[in-house]
Amino acid sequence: MEETGKFSFVINITISKDNLSSLLKKRSFLKSSQSSYCILPLISFSYELEKDSWSWWDSEKKTSSVKFDKTKQFAQSFFDSLGREFTKIGFYFIDPIFQKTAKAVPSSLLPKKNKKMKYFNPLIDFYSCDIILSGFIHVGKSREGEVYSGIGLNTTDGLDFMIKAFNRKTKENLFELKRQIPLKKGGKKVFQKEVDLKSQKIIESLIYQLSFYQEQGSLGLDRLMIALQGNLSYPEKERVINQIKKVDGLNNIQIVYLSSQRAVYKVEISKPLNQIIKKLKSLSLKDFSLQVRKSSGSKLEIYAKTKK
Repeated sequence: MEETGKFSFVINITISKDNLSSLLKKRSFLKSSQSSYCILPLISFSYELEKDSWSWWDSEKKTSSVKFDKTKQFAQSFFDSLGREFTKIGFYFIDPIFQKTAKAVPSSLLPKKNKKMKYFNPLIDFYSCDIILSGFIHVGKSREGEVYSGIGLNTTDGLDFMIKAFNRKTKENLFELKRQIPLKKGGKKVFQKEVDLKSQKIIESLIYQLSFYQEQGSLGLDRLMIALQGNLSYPEKERVINQIKKVDGLNNIQIVYLSSQRAVYKVEISKPLNQIIKKLKSLSLKDFSLQVRKSSGSKLEIYAKTKK
């Protein structure tokens, strides 16, 4: 009893580490440290004749200005488009602007310097990503400077970029894209439209390169994308996927996309894909009937409907 005559209570609620981890993964607040197919972009951007480049990992240090805001808008549009395309081919892309990564991770993990990859290792280890994209993209007139030395850029308006891809799992430098794409001269709207169009060319090149390694099976990434389709309510989708999780060989199922008609999940597999498909086809559910079909590569489509 307190002096006011009222009673106060102290209630301690505990939860196990495994249950907390399961709950956070279910609500997409936690990415499994076992995940081996995510992509982390360490790409800097600069727009026109800015003195400094803009990088998402030190964006909090930059003072807001019209030029930096413009650069951030370009970076945001680029990452958004890149993330959509990577999702289509079965990768999980860390979108650092949408996910506010610079604020989400402990400040001690953010690199104090931007020049060498060793400064990024704590951040990379935090996300446990195997595919690292690093480099820069510059919009406007090429400029002299340490970042651009040796690339042979001229002074015309263009989209200049140099992006490297590294697979930490196999310790392999996958590829390096380095090019200058000329931009048409015109008003602001024409220029921006041209930037958006040419940016898509960069994205297509990145997708093509990683798709090639993916199709060759040389990435060493044991992952599977499952699309669950059918006229099911959200609770019914959850009941179906909870049954699918019990199939031996499927691990760390995490949702990527959810709508009224379709849910897409990324899964780690520890069994051959043919065995996984066979087990899914033989899965017997009390309230649902399933049809399983391999669409392409490591992608499965599961059509589910309720039993009458």
